[in-house]
Amino acid sequence: MRDAANGPKIVEEIAQTCGLKIEIISGCEEADMIYQAGGLETVMDKNRNYLYIDVGGGSTEIILYGDKHKVNSNSFQLGTVRLLANQVDKKEWERFKEWIAAIYEEHAPLGIIASGGNINKIHKLLGKREGEQLNYPEIKILYDTLKNMTFEERILNYKLNPYRADVIIPALKIYLTAARLCKTNEIHVPKLGLADGIVHHLYMQSKSGNPV
Repeated sequence: MRDAANGPKIVEEIAQTCGLKIEIISGCEEADMIYQAGGLETVMDKNRNYLYIDVGGGSTEIILYGDKHKVNSNSFQLGTVRLLANQVDKKEWERFKEWIAAIYEEHAPLGIIASGGNINKIHKLLGKREGEQLNYPEIKILYDTLKNMTFEERILNYKLNPYRADVIIPALKIYLTAARLCKTNEIHVPKLGLADGIVHHLYMQSKSGNPV
């Protein structure tokens, strides 16, 4: 919807047909809403910097935290569905890698906090308890294992639904690339994301007396 040329028209038709008001937000707005979700302090060390990475179907949002506060953010047209459809420009991949590398040079050492349906599923597949972090080697092994399976084998062996069996591969690739560039072994999965940020945003609007 964000990048579709007819996005505004679709929003208008949905409003007229269903009475639903849809707001298309930018990648930066999405990153800000994720930041508003709060609750990340429990996995952060105030003496360390973190990259919060949210991988979606169409884009990847990244927020840099320092001393538990937002320092920087960026949005990349680098999502799981885009990768599956070969719709990611090579220049965008390079922009993603160059930005993270520059952040690392200035703010190392870095930890990674990851969110999204795919990383939550990865956390579960690896048998992690709530609050237990992932590490790079085990994610790499899972990536190599799944990549060498057929679509049907992923569904059968890992009990993945058809949608997840496809998108989990490019999601793993994005997270692994980010971890490698950050030269970090730890990935935290607090299971907070955009949905939490939207709820907080709407609550604050309602509390201030502004219409939702």
